[in-house]
Amino acid sequence: MNVARSLGVASMGLVLLALSGRSADAQRRAVVGGERVGIPSGDVVLGAREDALRAAIDLCRRESRFDGGASCTLERFAGELRTRIAHVGAFAIDRYEVTRERHRACVLAGSCRPSRDPESEAGERLPVVGIDLAGAEAFCAHAGGRLPSEEEWTRAARGDDERIFPWGNSLDVSRGNHGRPPLIEDPSDGFVGVAPAGSFPGGASPFGVHDLAGNVWEWTSSPPSDDDLALLGGPATASAYRVLRGGSFLHPAYAMRVTARNFLAPVDLRTADLGMRCVYDLP
Repeated sequence: MNVARSLGVASMGLVLLALSGRSADAQRRAVVGGERVGIPSGDVVLGAREDALRAAIDLCRRESRFDGGASCTLERFAGELRTRIAHVGAFAIDRYEVTRERHRACVLAGSCRPSRDPESEAGERLPVVGIDLAGAEAFCAHAGGRLPSEEEWTRAARGDDERIFPWGNSLDVSRGNHGRPPLIEDPSDGFVGVAPAGSFPGGASPFGVHDLAGNVWEWTSSPPSDDDLALLGGPATASAYRVLRGGSFLHPAYAMRVTARNFLAPVDLRTADLGMRCVYDLP
């Protein structure tokens, strides 16, 4: 089951270096380790401004040939309408989405439950999927971290500007593992289904974080806002959902935009295009 179908709604969008001799800026941007990236403190814009939303609607219409683009309205991207600026403190984040290899080690250590991924014993570099919120939280705790907030995820993907995609402002479908409408795999990017972590180095964010666009949606720790809840329809509480970010191999290219959002219930709902990465507090 994929994320959009499980929700019944459309996607809401698209080594610490040695300090001596280094500038303060270089120190803040330094890599924490091969598998983790240090993200400096700074402000980040969440949501999309009017011109970016118009471009998203246009991209959606160009991709959605099955219905002539009739479904590509502003309401489809309503979850991105509220823009705000948030200050984010420094943190470290996984360079890649959590792989089956890493998750299997957690299972063997007794700290994680097995995933519901039917191929979890093959393809060690593939992102692990079939993990609910509690399972994602358990893995990150085992790794010494936690799930990122939506603000932290956006900071890692967007950097110091309001770029539309992690790599910049122009769509390049070769930089991420995406699908096509209506929720169909697109082999033109080189993969049918999920791709091994780090397969699209050209799609890395300004800080060198990979696969923040496409491949699998990623859990965040953030519940939806009151404005978001109104979009879900019917009575709901924020604790009943979490925000997902990043798009997936089933979702069209417009879901690879930094501001694309989705919502999912955290309990007993695991999907084939949903994974995770962890963040780590810095001393």
